[in-house]
Order: sequence, then structure tokens, then C-alpha cells
Amino acid sequence: EHNYVRTTEKAATYRNEGQDKLACDKCDLVSRYIPTKKLNADIDSDGTITSADALLILQHSTGLKTLEGDALRNANLDGVGVANSADALIVIQIATGLIIL
Repeated sequence: EHNYVRTTEKAATYRNEGQDKLACDKCDLVSRYIPTKKLNADIDSDGTITSADALLILQHSTGLKTLEGDALRNANLDGVGVANSADALIVIQIATGLIIL
């Protein structure tokens, strides 16, 4: 009897889609690969990417706020596994036009 577990095969970033793998944790049989969407830098979901989104990431990374759900997933813009000041910098660069999406 298989026990399928979903794991990240390739982390999504703000530039690239990612890929998850559904595989049995007993025999490594892969059931399928699941594409994941690019990350969205609009952390507060207000329809615009601003310094307020960067502030939310910084507050989360220092323990002042807790991001959850899509906000937490999207806050890891560089795909390294944790939302931190590097991700906040990406948001600032997007908000100021230095990075064009």
C-alpha cells in the first residue's frame, strides 16, 4: 500500500514556476509532478506591490508579525525556504521599477 507525500521538487520564485512531486514515502514511486505558480510579491493582497509588502516580510522575519497561507508562501520570493530581508529587498526593487515582472 502506497503512502503518497507531496514534496517540493523545485521551489517557485517571483520569476519562475516551481514543481512539486507526489511520491510514495515507502518505495519512492512517483505518482505525478505538480506545477506551482510563480510567487506574487503582493503580500498584503491589496492589488499593488509597495513598500508595505516589504515591511510585512521584515516584520515576519523579525517575529513582529506572523504571515500565514498564501502570504507566507509568497513572502519567500527568492525560493530559499525562508522569508527574510533579501525577499523584502526584491519587493522594494519591484515596487520601484528596478525589477520588471
